[in-house]
Amino acid sequence: MSATSTLAASKALRTRGPVDRGRAHRYGAWFMCGLLAVVFGGAGIAKLAGGAQVTQSFQSWDYSEPFRVFIGLCEIAGAIGLLVPRLSLSACGGLGGIMLGAIYTHVAHDEAAWFALVVLGLVVATGWLRREDAFFTRARPAILAG
Repeated sequence: MSATSTLAASKALRTRGPVDRGRAHRYGAWFMCGLLAVVFGGAGIAKLAGGAQVTQSFQSWDYSEPFRVFIGLCEIAGAIGLLVPRLSLSACGGLGGIMLGAIYTHVAHDEAAWFALVVLGLVVATGWLRREDAFFTRARPAILAG
Protein backbone atom coordinates (compact mmCIF):
# COMPACT_ATOMS: atom_id res chain seq x y z
CA MET A 1 0.00 0.00 0.00
CA SER A 2 1.50 3.32 -1.00
CA ALA A 3 1.79 6.36 1.22
CA THR A 4 -0.70 8.24 -0.96
CA SER A 5 -3.40 5.60 -0.65
CA THR A 6 -2.78 5.32 3.12
CA LEU A 7 -3.16 9.09 3.47
CA ALA A 8 -6.37 9.06 1.41
CA ALA A 9 -7.80 6.21 3.48
CA SER A 10 -6.89 8.00 6.69
CA LYS A 11 -8.58 11.20 5.48
CA ALA A 12 -11.68 9.25 4.45
CA LEU A 13 -11.95 7.78 7.96
CA ARG A 14 -11.70 11.22 9.59
CA THR A 15 -14.28 12.86 7.34
CA ARG A 16 -17.63 13.23 9.02
CA GLY A 17 -20.50 12.89 6.67
CA PRO A 18 -23.66 10.93 6.23
CA VAL A 19 -23.09 7.40 7.43
CA ASP A 20 -25.23 4.56 6.14
CA ARG A 21 -25.70 2.50 9.28
CA GLY A 22 -28.20 0.11 7.83
CA ARG A 23 -31.92 -0.37 8.05
CA ALA A 24 -31.93 -2.25 11.36
CA HIS A 25 -29.91 0.51 13.03
CA ARG A 26 -32.26 3.24 11.77
CA TYR A 27 -35.41 1.33 12.72
CA GLY A 28 -33.96 0.49 16.13
CA ALA A 29 -33.10 4.13 16.79
CA TRP A 30 -36.59 5.26 15.77
CA PHE A 31 -38.21 2.55 17.91
CA MET A 32 -36.18 3.56 20.96
CA CYS A 33 -36.90 7.26 20.41
CA GLY A 34 -40.61 6.56 20.01
CA LEU A 35 -40.75 4.37 23.10
CA LEU A 36 -38.94 6.92 25.24
CA ALA A 37 -41.03 9.77 23.82
CA VAL A 38 -44.17 7.96 24.98
CA VAL A 39 -42.67 7.24 28.42
CA PHE A 40 -41.40 10.78 29.04
CA GLY A 41 -44.35 12.47 27.37
CA GLY A 42 -46.76 10.54 29.57
CA ALA A 43 -44.72 11.21 32.69
CA GLY A 44 -44.46 14.91 31.86
CA ILE A 45 -48.19 15.23 31.24
CA ALA A 46 -48.90 13.45 34.53
CA LYS A 47 -46.63 15.90 36.36
CA LEU A 48 -48.25 18.90 34.69
CA ALA A 49 -51.75 17.59 35.37
CA GLY A 50 -50.88 17.42 39.05
CA GLY A 51 -52.64 14.21 39.93
CA ALA A 52 -52.96 13.28 43.59
CA GLN A 53 -50.31 10.55 43.47
CA VAL A 54 -47.70 12.69 41.67
CA THR A 55 -48.31 15.67 43.93
CA GLN A 56 -48.14 13.51 47.03
CA SER A 57 -44.86 11.94 45.87
CA PHE A 58 -43.21 15.31 45.24
CA GLN A 59 -44.42 16.58 48.64
CA SER A 60 -43.07 13.50 50.41
CA TRP A 61 -39.68 14.11 48.75
CA ASP A 62 -39.79 17.77 49.91
CA TYR A 63 -39.86 19.13 46.36
CA SER A 64 -41.89 22.23 45.56
CA GLU A 65 -44.85 22.51 43.18
CA PRO A 66 -42.93 24.72 40.73
CA PHE A 67 -40.18 22.08 40.62
CA ARG A 68 -42.77 19.42 39.73
CA VAL A 69 -44.05 21.61 36.89
CA PHE A 70 -40.48 22.32 35.72
CA ILE A 71 -39.61 18.62 35.60
CA GLY A 72 -42.87 17.92 33.72
CA LEU A 73 -42.05 20.60 31.13
CA CYS A 74 -38.50 19.28 30.75
CA GLU A 75 -39.79 15.75 30.21
CA ILE A 76 -42.24 16.93 27.54
CA ALA A 77 -39.53 18.99 25.83
CA GLY A 78 -37.22 15.96 25.93
CA ALA A 79 -39.94 13.73 24.46
CA ILE A 80 -40.39 16.16 21.57
CA GLY A 81 -36.62 16.46 21.14
CA LEU A 82 -36.28 12.69 20.85
CA LEU A 83 -38.45 12.76 17.74
CA VAL A 84 -36.21 15.31 15.96
CA PRO A 85 -33.07 13.45 14.83
CA ARG A 86 -30.76 16.47 15.12
CA LEU A 87 -31.97 17.16 18.67
CA SER A 88 -32.26 13.60 19.95
CA LEU A 89 -28.72 13.36 21.35
CA SER A 90 -29.20 16.61 23.28
CA ALA A 91 -32.60 15.39 24.46
CA CYS A 92 -30.98 12.17 25.69
CA GLY A 93 -28.47 14.24 27.65
CA GLY A 94 -31.18 16.26 29.35
CA LEU A 95 -33.39 13.27 30.03
CA GLY A 96 -30.39 11.35 31.35
CA GLY A 97 -29.82 14.14 33.86
CA ILE A 98 -33.45 13.98 34.93
CA MET A 99 -33.16 10.22 35.39
CA LEU A 100 -29.98 10.58 37.47
CA GLY A 101 -31.93 12.94 39.72
CA ALA A 102 -34.80 10.47 39.89
CA ILE A 103 -32.43 7.65 40.85
CA TYR A 104 -30.89 9.81 43.58
CA THR A 105 -34.35 10.76 44.90
CA HIS A 106 -35.54 7.15 45.06
CA VAL A 107 -32.35 5.87 46.70
CA ALA A 108 -32.26 8.75 49.21
CA HIS A 109 -35.83 7.94 50.29
CA ASP A 110 -35.31 4.16 50.45
CA GLU A 111 -37.54 3.46 47.46
CA ALA A 112 -36.98 1.09 44.57
CA ALA A 113 -35.00 2.78 41.79
CA TRP A 114 -34.92 -0.12 39.32
CA PHE A 115 -37.38 1.45 36.86
CA ALA A 116 -35.39 4.69 36.75
CA LEU A 117 -32.20 2.66 36.17
CA VAL A 118 -33.81 0.79 33.27
CA VAL A 119 -35.07 4.01 31.71
CA LEU A 120 -31.62 5.60 32.15
CA GLY A 121 -30.10 2.61 30.32
CA LEU A 122 -32.57 3.07 27.47
CA VAL A 123 -31.78 6.78 27.30
CA VAL A 124 -28.03 6.08 27.11
CA ALA A 125 -28.56 3.40 24.43
CA THR A 126 -30.74 5.77 22.42
CA GLY A 127 -28.14 8.50 22.66
CA TRP A 128 -25.54 6.05 21.39
CA LEU A 129 -27.74 5.08 18.44
CA ARG A 130 -28.43 8.74 17.58
CA ARG A 131 -24.92 10.09 18.17
CA GLU A 132 -24.17 10.64 14.48
CA ASP A 133 -27.47 12.42 13.80
CA ALA A 134 -26.81 15.27 16.25
CA PHE A 135 -26.46 18.74 14.78
CA PHE A 136 -23.03 19.29 16.35
CA THR A 137 -21.52 16.06 14.98
CA ARG A 138 -22.62 16.47 11.37
CA ALA A 139 -20.28 17.58 8.60
CA ARG A 140 -20.07 21.36 8.29
CA PRO A 141 -20.24 23.23 4.99
CA ALA A 142 -16.85 24.24 3.57
CA ILE A 143 -17.51 27.88 4.47
CA LEU A 144 -17.80 27.06 8.18
CA ALA A 145 -15.07 24.40 8.25
CA GLY A 146 -12.47 27.22 8.00
